[in-house]
Amino acid sequence: MSCAVVSSACLSGPRVVPVRIEVDIQPGLPLFTVIGLPDRRIGEAKERVRSAIKNSGFTFPLGKITVNLSPSSVPKQGTGLDLAIAVGVLAASGKCRVPEDGCWVLGELALDGVVRPCQPLLPLLVEALDHGIPGVIIPAVNSDEVAQVPECATFTAASLQELAGKLSKRLFWKPGVSLPDLLPTRNEYFIDHIRGQAEAKRCLTIALAGGHHMLMTGPPGTGKTLLARAAGELLPFLTRRQSLDHARISSLVDDHSSIQFEPPFRSPHHTISRAGLLGGGSQGFPGEVSLANDGILFLDEISEISRSVLESLRQPLQDRQVVINRKGGELKYPADCLVIAARNPCPCGLLGVEGQVCRCSAGEMERYERRLSEALLDRFDLFCPVPAESGREVAADGRSMAAEIARCRKVQGRRWGQNMTNGKALLEELEKVVRLDQPSGKMLDEATGRFYLSMRGRQKVLAVALTVADLDRKPRPTIEHLREALSYRYRSSNQRF
Repeated sequence: MSCAVVSSACLSGPRVVPVRIEVDIQPGLPLFTVIGLPDRRIGEAKERVRSAIKNSGFTFPLGKITVNLSPSSVPKQGTGLDLAIAVGVLAASGKCRVPEDGCWVLGELALDGVVRPCQPLLPLLVEALDHGIPGVIIPAVNSDEVAQVPECATFTAASLQELAGKLSKRLFWKPGVSLPDLLPTRNEYFIDHIRGQAEAKRCLTIALAGGHHMLMTGPPGTGKTLLARAAGELLPFLTRRQSLDHARISSLVDDHSSIQFEPPFRSPHHTISRAGLLGGGSQGFPGEVSLANDGILFLDEISEISRSVLESLRQPLQDRQVVINRKGGELKYPADCLVIAARNPCPCGLLGVEGQVCRCSAGEMERYERRLSEALLDRFDLFCPVPAESGREVAADGRSMAAEIARCRKVQGRRWGQNMTNGKALLEELEKVVRLDQPSGKMLDEATGRFYLSMRGRQKVLAVALTVADLDRKPRPTIEHLREALSYRYRSSNQRF
């Protein structure tokens, strides 16, 4: 009797954990034990593996079989380790060879030895790619998902018998192929059909070009939701790396997720919970703010969302990541998304509408304004009014808007680094790059003192001014660019900058 080692991977909550499966067979009474913090599904693998080995034409080894899942300190879950455990048992009993060093073996076993799908497989493949795993053995029925990550060298197995036979001879790997960023094209833009709201479209262009969080305020039916949904298609397509990262996160909550180049657009209902927005829950899965990474998180009717939920959003907006503290340690998810929010000017929505009378009392208005704290509002870069209007103006040209946004993003990528925008830059970095002239610097200093502009507010004004200058194809902001940026910090008649 001897030992065998097989490499694999599984989920521990939402994390992908590389697993070293050590199988040891010793003389003694028949006993099959799996150790290393397996969950109930992995514990039940003993019976699936035993029946699959027998029904595949092999003799199940007698004696004391111990399977150790290393690292032993990390909980493991799922049924994707079945095939690796079975290969380890066969290898330890001399029935087949183990795969090449470092290759992962993934798959669930049926009682007759057929290899069933491994779900979710996509995050495991992306993790294998990131870890430089030389090859991955996967179920043949998962070939469609494998086609989405052709960079991974793979071998598909339909049954345990087939895999054991191939291992005894030689595996014919399907080599990994590096794909260029072959991005799709758009023929039509939804914003082409939205007429009017020229100021809101200008504000939206600035927000998308510089990665600035934006809050729209206006009565019902003025196009706030339409503008937000149009924003999703104006952003540049995701790169191959970004699309893989997004697929890894989304596959944790959706078994049928796929590689996509469209930036994600998430629009949760205003009754969403804190776990739904930020992530967590019993399994520690990612929330909407992480599922919108590299895309847009649209918070419609933001004033109707629970204040405690909104306040928990402040830190992720600042740090661009979510940290969930759990008993087994910290879980970190990306939260680098652009937040676009919309709200009514008052509870009834008629404040400031020509020909209409607002029915809200002073107390109702005060409670409505309190739903969004100053600390949360300070995280937004742009405050955009969306008034009621006839909408007779000519619609925007979506193609030219998207081209300008993409051009500005490339300029910022050369300035700050890949995937960086003006909205992510720190105050010290902005002051070095912007270098305001004396009149502009004096005006910003006066605005800071007069309107109680916080340091974060000052940072956002400089960032927006730099984005306006980028749209205007200027090397640095002028006093006019700064004046426009300051105008977007105005929120309402009873609020400061």
